[in-house]
Amino acid sequence: MFGRRGKRTDDGDRIGNALREARAWLESSRESQRRTDIEQAVAAGTKALRLCGPEAPERFAALLVLSEARALRHAVTTSIEDLQTAVELHRELVDLSATEHPDMSGPVLRTFAFLSLRLGLLTGGQRHIEDAALTARELDELAGRTDSPQFHAVAADLLAQATPLLPPDHPDRAALAALRASALLSWVRQSADPAPLDDALEEIERALRLCAPDDPNRAPFLVIHSEIRALLYHRDGSLEALNASIEAHRTALDHYSADHEVSTRVLHNLGRALCQRYELTEDAADLDNAAHSLRLALEHATDPQLRDLLEQALEEVAELRGPEPPLALPPGVKLKFLAAPGMHPRRPIAEIGDDIEEFARHTATLSMLLDQYERTREPELLERICADGRALLQVPAIGDERWLVGRTLGPALMRRFETTGDSADLDEAIELLHEIVVEEPVLRPSYLAGDLMNLAAALINRFLRDRDGADLDQAITHCRRSVELTDDDRPEFVHSLNTLGTALIYRFEHHGRRFDLDEAIELGKTALARSTTQPEIAHAHSNLGNRLLERFRLDRDPADLDTAVDHLRTALDSYDEPSYLLTLALCLHERGSHNGDRGDLQEALDHFRTLLGSLPERAPLRQTARLGSAQTLSSLGDTEQAMAVLTEFVRHDRGSSFERMDALVLLARLHAKRAADGLDDWRSVARAFAGAQEQLQLTIWRGLRAPDRRRLLTRWPAIANDGAAAALSAGEPEWAVEMLDHGRFLWWGQVLDTRTDLSALQAAHPELADRLAALRAQAAEDMSAGQRRQLAADWDDVVATVRTRPGFERFLLPMSFTELKEAATDGPVVLVNVSRYRCDALVVTLDDVQVVPLPELTADDAARRTREYLTVVAGTGTGGLSAGAREQALMAYLEWLWDVVAEPVLTTMSVPAGARLWWCANGPLALSPLPAAGYHDPDDLPRGRTVLDRVVSSMTPTLRSLQYSRRRAVADPTGMLVVACERRPDYITGLPDLPSATREAALLRSRFPDTTTLEGEAATTTRTTEALAEHACAHFACHGGTTSTGEAALFLSDAPLTLIHLAQLDLDNAHLAVLSACRTAMGDADLPDEAHHIAAALQVAGFRHVVSALWDIGDDTATVVADHLYRELTTDEGTLDPSRTARALHAVIHELRRQNPYQPSRWAPFIHLGQ
Repeated sequence: MFGRRGKRTDDGDRIGNALREARAWLESSRESQRRTDIEQAVAAGTKALRLCGPEAPERFAALLVLSEARALRHAVTTSIEDLQTAVELHRELVDLSATEHPDMSGPVLRTFAFLSLRLGLLTGGQRHIEDAALTARELDELAGRTDSPQFHAVAADLLAQATPLLPPDHPDRAALAALRASALLSWVRQSADPAPLDDALEEIERALRLCAPDDPNRAPFLVIHSEIRALLYHRDGSLEALNASIEAHRTALDHYSADHEVSTRVLHNLGRALCQRYELTEDAADLDNAAHSLRLALEHATDPQLRDLLEQALEEVAELRGPEPPLALPPGVKLKFLAAPGMHPRRPIAEIGDDIEEFARHTATLSMLLDQYERTREPELLERICADGRALLQVPAIGDERWLVGRTLGPALMRRFETTGDSADLDEAIELLHEIVVEEPVLRPSYLAGDLMNLAAALINRFLRDRDGADLDQAITHCRRSVELTDDDRPEFVHSLNTLGTALIYRFEHHGRRFDLDEAIELGKTALARSTTQPEIAHAHSNLGNRLLERFRLDRDPADLDTAVDHLRTALDSYDEPSYLLTLALCLHERGSHNGDRGDLQEALDHFRTLLGSLPERAPLRQTARLGSAQTLSSLGDTEQAMAVLTEFVRHDRGSSFERMDALVLLARLHAKRAADGLDDWRSVARAFAGAQEQLQLTIWRGLRAPDRRRLLTRWPAIANDGAAAALSAGEPEWAVEMLDHGRFLWWGQVLDTRTDLSALQAAHPELADRLAALRAQAAEDMSAGQRRQLAADWDDVVATVRTRPGFERFLLPMSFTELKEAATDGPVVLVNVSRYRCDALVVTLDDVQVVPLPELTADDAARRTREYLTVVAGTGTGGLSAGAREQALMAYLEWLWDVVAEPVLTTMSVPAGARLWWCANGPLALSPLPAAGYHDPDDLPRGRTVLDRVVSSMTPTLRSLQYSRRRAVADPTGMLVVACERRPDYITGLPDLPSATREAALLRSRFPDTTTLEGEAATTTRTTEALAEHACAHFACHGGTTSTGEAALFLSDAPLTLIHLAQLDLDNAHLAVLSACRTAMGDADLPDEAHHIAAALQVAGFRHVVSALWDIGDDTATVVADHLYRELTTDEGTLDPSRTARALHAVIHELRRQNPYQPSRWAPFIHLGQ
């Protein structure tokens, strides 16, 4: 039965006899379970194996028999030695089965895995658990190779048992979770049983949560996630499941280039899913996106079977689209009036009356003039089109024929905006074109392709002006619609491809989604291949050059830059267009800066100067050229000339453009460079940064969505930090405090503006106060882009009017130092400023501000060490630290914080022990646990070198927010609300249940009998937000984290309660919020100064005290903290006293540290914000 081929040894008979005897005893022992039979089986099997040499043909059989006998004896006697021996025997069997008995590989692997798992469980040996998990991987691979689906199920079962036995911080937890998800996915596909899909989703989302964003495993994990989501839709059939599937596929595509083999498969699945959604919603955009995804996949697919599926799917798209509807013109309009280039007007516009034929002649003339302008670029033609078009819109009798004017006037107004920068022209163009193609479309869809492209181009222009991401999304939708409506042999098709690619490249710059960049490059290649005329070819070359420049900025591959320059030179050889020359100059500047080639830099400067000499003064391209010339001069070392160009730029350009903001920041940095060399004074540097700070407030104006404002802030980090450093170098510490407070927490600051007390304004100017109150009541994040822009403009207009009234000149202007220092009423506030120029602590008291230099702290070191700390506390990745190493790394970070920040500050201040103190750090240290800084190892001498042993700490994002938390309450703090979610909500996966949530709710009810509890399914977002308005105190026991869109949130029973939702609350009598949830005080690493976390949201919503955690906390720790905290907060009368919160939390942390001094992960994350 078993044996290797080869020469039989002289011991063959004896081995055979021993094996037969061992099998007989083994068979007997299976039936009888008698100890004597098992002993005989072990003895016979041992003898057989002893007789077998390493190459004996019978060795596999002997190993198998003896291993089973030892395992059976372990089952009867619980002998660990027998189990260890069985495992080692099976380890050799695994190797032999792979080479000599492949048909036995599955059973052998399965037995080895479960024996190893049992051994690890009984002995606590992690290596054996790891062996079981790794064997599960081999079983899963074997199942795929041998078409044995039962081994997928075995692998999943093994991993379900093995993974929980590994330490929570085991470096392979993410990979093992993904492996189990993959095994379950394979089992579902082969068995057609969809039941394990929920378990598979849970596992893959757990893997994604554990996997760092830059981990190479993340890409394949996302593909598994998309495939599971697709099967979930097929099982459930709901629109919600389909939406989740589509989003999962799009996310996976961001991690692969468009021509990658994986992308073609994902694109196919995405196209199918979009078709399915179209059948449910009849949204034509889905069908357009489906066709585009399928065609893109077909361009790169090499597998014949996949190509067949893609072609079949495209045919289904065509069937779904169906025939085009017939042309339906307004009453009284005939087809000849739609295109009458030879029909010249017979009467002036003022005399048209109700003559529709004469009206059509005038609109045909407008179209002819626009064509003429596109050829000649004569500005007088645009002026005539705009004047006549607006006059035609005023003809009383035109009625439904407005579209005849709008489809020409709209593009003309957009062209005029491009030359003059007049924003009113652009907004009017969008309104006219939107009316034609969206609100009241008259023409057949195919006739609207050109109008769609014009509207998309106008929306792109508005995005470049305002940076509202919604405009880009709409532009891309319209572009895809135009591509689908245009035959690919028409010139308009290439134009549609070019505009779509342009919109995608801007969305990549704005959102950072890689697939948008790759798709834009693919579209550029297709457009170039389809172009036939010289202008088309030149335009396609220019677009490709621009997109390759963006890819270089991402990947830093010099070949992309060289190719980009070649494309742009080719474009200019064919067609003299300012935008092509501008892009070439930008490419040359980038290449010269990268390679140190002064020739490239000089050529770039020459091109920029050519553009400045030819473009109109207010043309948007001129702004870019002027900024580019300054950047190039700086790269060439001509700092003075660069500063002169920038100074002239910012003096004349008063818009809120990107270029102005970039210019102000570059000007400030050049001033600082000269000041560091002794060639400039630091006061000038500070003024320059103050100007940039003021412009930043305009750039992130409240008319933008919150996500767009946050993305803009990432472009210009540390402006306030560097400005404050310059002010300190100029000897102006009070100015430094103002700059720090005005230049961070910007989005929240805009929210706080709307919470301003209007009582004084109401008394003096009630009509203005009423208007502001009405506008404040209208604000909502889900408003349309137009409504949001209008509301923001109205708010700014009213505020400007208020400032013209006596006594209100500084209404909603940044607070002065005299006002800001009132935040130190209850104790000093320490502002820790981290800048590339210098690092300092500014200790603000009611009297003044004291500067404490921090010479051992540098911006680079702070960034590096904080990145390492964030990795440690996140516990992410597939190759992390062990628990002990993580605690040691965290201890080292706390010691470093003491050495470079806390110790110099506390020594200089000489604060008495137990005094209150607020920390307000910026830059990377805004994410750090400064209240826990110090040497906490009991063996470290001298003792007491910790913040915890010196002061009672709180944290605050800004002085202004601290003052807001001290506003007068309208009533005493009565009413406790508890929101508890023990079960992980169905909409979020990869997280465990929280048994402590129920325990915490019970604890609070026992301590405060009048507590209102929203528990389980009752803990909905609506009921919670309603209850918050009726209770002074709130305790949240639930999961915290981020949503799929990156929003910080508390995961309640029905939906996430996001930071945006909380920001809309305005609670007059909110006193205390305790967040027994993970990471609710940890901000965004890309925007550390913005306090983008739930704790800050609750503070802005109105809570005067917030207790929160920087990183994940254990379930048992959460319960202990809640118990100790509320015990400290309870008065002798049994009531809750929120004013004790800071000291109460201080006492709790003290006790946790006493119990676990070597585990700072348990006690260091907790912080207090507020009073």
